[in-house]
Amino acid sequence: MNVWEVEKILQKREHRGQMHYLIKWKNWDVNHNSWEPLRNLVSCEALLREFEEERQTLLNQFKKKTNFYPDLFDAQLFLVRAYGNINKSIIEATHDAAVALVGDVIYINIRRFLKNSTVMLEEKIKQQILFMLLIDLRRDQLESLMEWQTNMNIITKGKPTIQVENLVDLESAPQDFCYIDNYLPGEGVIIPEDPPIGCRCRRVCGTGRRPKCCFKQNNVKSLPYTPEGRICVPIGTPIYECNKSCKCKATCPNRVVQQGTKVHLCIFRTDNGRGWGVRTLCEIKKGTFVTKYVGEVITSDEADRRSRNFNLTGCTYLFDLDYDDTDGPCPYTVDAASYGNISHFFNHSCDPNLAVWAIWIDCLEPKLPSLALFAIKDIKPNEELTFDYMRENANGNNEPTNVNSRSKVPCKSGNESCPQPQTSEHLAAIEIMKLKHIVILQNKIDLVKEAQAKEQYEQILKFIQGTVAEGAPIIPISAQLKYNIEVLCEYITKKIPVPMRDFTSEPRLIVIRSFDVNKPGCEVDDLKGGVAGGSILRGVLKVGMEIEVRPGLVSKDSEGKLTCRPIFSRIVSLFAEQNELQFAVPGGLIGVGTKIEPTLCRADRLVGQILGSVGALPQIFIELEISYYLLKRLLGVRTEGDKKGARVPKLSRGEVLLVNIGSLSTGGRVLATRADLAKISLTNPVCTEIDEKIALSRRVEKHWRLIGWGQICGGQTIDPILDRK
Repeated sequence: MNVWEVEKILQKREHRGQMHYLIKWKNWDVNHNSWEPLRNLVSCEALLREFEEERQTLLNQFKKKTNFYPDLFDAQLFLVRAYGNINKSIIEATHDAAVALVGDVIYINIRRFLKNSTVMLEEKIKQQILFMLLIDLRRDQLESLMEWQTNMNIITKGKPTIQVENLVDLESAPQDFCYIDNYLPGEGVIIPEDPPIGCRCRRVCGTGRRPKCCFKQNNVKSLPYTPEGRICVPIGTPIYECNKSCKCKATCPNRVVQQGTKVHLCIFRTDNGRGWGVRTLCEIKKGTFVTKYVGEVITSDEADRRSRNFNLTGCTYLFDLDYDDTDGPCPYTVDAASYGNISHFFNHSCDPNLAVWAIWIDCLEPKLPSLALFAIKDIKPNEELTFDYMRENANGNNEPTNVNSRSKVPCKSGNESCPQPQTSEHLAAIEIMKLKHIVILQNKIDLVKEAQAKEQYEQILKFIQGTVAEGAPIIPISAQLKYNIEVLCEYITKKIPVPMRDFTSEPRLIVIRSFDVNKPGCEVDDLKGGVAGGSILRGVLKVGMEIEVRPGLVSKDSEGKLTCRPIFSRIVSLFAEQNELQFAVPGGLIGVGTKIEPTLCRADRLVGQILGSVGALPQIFIELEISYYLLKRLLGVRTEGDKKGARVPKLSRGEVLLVNIGSLSTGGRVLATRADLAKISLTNPVCTEIDEKIALSRRVEKHWRLIGWGQICGGQTIDPILDRK
């Protein structure tokens, strides 16, 4: 009788969902080695433990020798680099990982590496370790997503049915989000649930000669829903459904939102940087109720506080319930950042398939409506559900659309038809500067089809309605192909008048670029001075003129105080495009060749400084006293879940701003505020003067966003050290 005793476990692999081990049998040669399932290895716990410990020891030896300890971030980075450009899903990536690790090849390679290390073998093992990490993380991720899916469906009870899917990256279920299916009252908020009135309909609501159903509270003549339960009133129309005080049955045709929805939805990970999204797994007809927008209901003061947190973290889902015509601040806001339902994951689109209606059911408080999302077009299976965060209704006041969201990024709705984030800021800057002559350029039309270019043109027209840019010409151009550039030049020369130029004042140029034009290795005798580029604000610059640059060289003295040494030099050349000039006047960009030490001009080091006649430049400020004006809402910020720009809170003492003065961008800390006045300490000294306008920006989701502007009223100045050596 043959005795088969396990001597050593050599390798392991997964086969048909079961783990198999390659066994070396005691007293049998290697030709009799065989793969055995785990169930056959009874009483082999010690050998299994020894096998796993040996493998882990090999891994640790390699990691220690190469100082390679990858984590989740490294796995994500590997996934993007290896598969981001070839449009592969994470399923294909994990399949590649399983193939790369078949037969325990990684441990064979590590043994070879520990005996004779090579760079190529090291990189191969590192990739295999990342594949191992990828498989482990994917397994944990799927467990997390399945648990999340189960918990949500327990709460929704199939209204709607929710599926979760991530084929893009390793993002698991959000840990800071709690799924709810109704409003959650916040501190100081009471949501009444006992309606004081209800209908007395004895027959089906909406029938009869003079129906007195709940929907009549809105002075409409018929039910807001069709017999199939689809909405049939314009966007923005307030809807009053029958409530628990009504005598009608639960099957009443005026009970749609409260009955829930039967659609089958899927939360999925988008592949274009918009985070999570939602798509339908079934056909949805136009007018069908999809879901409510729910969250924590908070007061206006609390919304302002959380809005300030948004400016620090970029995370908020604030939806103001300002659906009515009353004046004054909105008393209530829905915050779906931490508490919400599937609508939390709906993305923005300029061509949406959903829209929001205000609904009153058991809570008849005028300022506390429910928010219901209905389909505004037929939606096919697997189509993403979206709505326009910036949409306004027909009468401009009834549709509650001012929601602010987290994870804000530039609009990535896929059609790029909406104005980009910076466009809103540019328009605000035009209004601040009170510019009268405006031309709008629709650029990169060579990259889109004709139909899309026309659609974008219409979007631009809609965007500028009611603004200072309304009526301005829109010129489609392609800067790369020079298409319509001559049309633009002709319009500028013929339609925009040349402003009055000041040729008599002392010259002053604002520096927007500075260069070292010397090539590496050039001879000392061939060295040229630095070049400053910018626009002349007033006066005339001439070749040979002595000039001063302020603030100049900035440093700190022995007491830690800022000091400024203006740079004195002489103009040796003037250029406009390729034309060499003997003098230059205001208008256009001018390159000023000087005798300034080239390293002082290298890499735009003089940007923001003022160049002009010696002794005729403004004072140097280190603190500014300004009168300021803040925008009501952030401009151009779009994101997953966003609805309108976040509120712009007032300036607060100690906060850090980005201050733009001319071509200079510098940091500023608010020292004090009172009403519309503020005192700001500047990070860098600036050469400016009283009445100069400045722009104020605040840090929002890793980007500086325009929040307002100001005018200099005064401030603290420092005297420059006039050393002309």
